[in-house]
Amino acid sequence: MIRVQQSILSAGLDEGLGIFEVDFAPNNLTLTIPDDAKVVDLINHPDTPTVFESTLTFSIVTGP
Repeated sequence: MIRVQQSILSAGLDEGLGIFEVDFAPNNLTLTIPDDAKVVDLINHPDTPTVFESTLTFSIVTGP
């Protein structure tokens, strides 16, 4: 499993209080799998691209 962590929003000390709304435009969030991390299934997909499934997980983290 490949884990990538990237901050989308951040706030400095005493700047993060409030209510925030974040919108992503349709089809604006993409996942790119590096060639060296791709697994090719030639048994079940000998003549077509291998099917991939991904799960996006996010966390709202607060702390010092």
